[in-house]
Amino acid sequence: MKPKTSHLKVGIITNSYLPNLNGVSVTLANLEKRLRDHGVEVFVVTPKIPGVVYPDYILPLRSVPAPSYTSKDLRIPISFNKAVKFLRDNGVEILHSHDTFVGGIDTVFIAKKLGIPCLHTYHTLIEEYDYFKIIGYRQFVRTYSQIVCDNYDGVIGLSAKIRKYLTDIKVTKPVYDLPNIYIPPQSQRVNIHRNKSKLTDKDDTQKYDKFTHTNQLEESFNIITWGRVAKEKNLIAAINTLLPLLRLYPNMKYIIAGDGPYRSVLQDRIAELNLERQVLLYGGYKPMELIKLASIAKIFLVTSYSEVLPTTPLEAMNYGLPVVAVDDLAYEYIVKDGINGYWRSIDKLGKAINDLYHNPDLLGHLSVAAYTSYSNYIERDYGLDYINLYSKMIEEKAKKAIR
Repeated sequence: MKPKTSHLKVGIITNSYLPNLNGVSVTLANLEKRLRDHGVEVFVVTPKIPGVVYPDYILPLRSVPAPSYTSKDLRIPISFNKAVKFLRDNGVEILHSHDTFVGGIDTVFIAKKLGIPCLHTYHTLIEEYDYFKIIGYRQFVRTYSQIVCDNYDGVIGLSAKIRKYLTDIKVTKPVYDLPNIYIPPQSQRVNIHRNKSKLTDKDDTQKYDKFTHTNQLEESFNIITWGRVAKEKNLIAAINTLLPLLRLYPNMKYIIAGDGPYRSVLQDRIAELNLERQVLLYGGYKPMELIKLASIAKIFLVTSYSEVLPTTPLEAMNYGLPVVAVDDLAYEYIVKDGINGYWRSIDKLGKAINDLYHNPDLLGHLSVAAYTSYSNYIERDYGLDYINLYSKMIEEKAKKAIR
């Protein structure tokens, strides 16, 4: 049954929202676009970032910078008091929270005041992160997460990995299987690796041009990783995995694009191994820079065990890059071993890359399959799935109110 979308009004409460760039904000922007495409009105409550001008459908809350985090754009709201009036005045029918620790319980209280259902997406395995880790931290996170999730009317698990985690911590509320596949801007839907497209753009090229020229990347066999540079991304393991191959093949290079608190640790490890000419830290990047970096790469490598819904491997597949991933549940539904990449234990990743280095035909086949796989992933309209769930929860709440 096609959902009624014309009058549906959804409230989003999130600590991560554009222009802050991370997995939550990117997938949330994707969801918001899908909902609006179907006529859903979306209203957002998020911490105010200084200097940003917000449209009327967003309520920016007074906020302070998040401690122990390098991004100046990640902030913590001081109070949610204004949110109730904002959401009530706009006739919001359901709340969808995207933060467990910041605003997780607040969303429940707001929903109760408004008499509407509330849904939570559990995005991140926060216990895998190093921030604020103390003795008992892991158990505290699990207990707190279970309490928060069970105060909602339902919880969304974006991947098999997160749904298993929610089961393990004994969440009793319904857990829904609703992915939110990231769709990059249409201008970036190009298979730059397979077609060897020569992308040109007058903006954002200076840094890239200097980087590629200095490191002679046009003629190298380039492996790439991009995203936030943090300990939980397991980048030291990636370097160690590639070490024998880098020693064996001087023309093989590993590009790490992105920035974060772990950069200095990587620099020290790279220097210790004398790999400054083969393991290259690009730093922060703009969209066109990333497209250009992907265009000179052969393989996307990911060794992180902390991902929930991995957006970067999906983005790499959009660019026609085979993904070589560690055998973590987060990548199982994305990477099909031997078809569009390799999904193997970390000690087997080196052999997989070595095979691709020596077999250009296989590399080309996996590249085409990676691009095709991504195209298949985005064909399904997940926006309708979310709308159906919202409508169902609103109806159930209304029935309970009548009883």
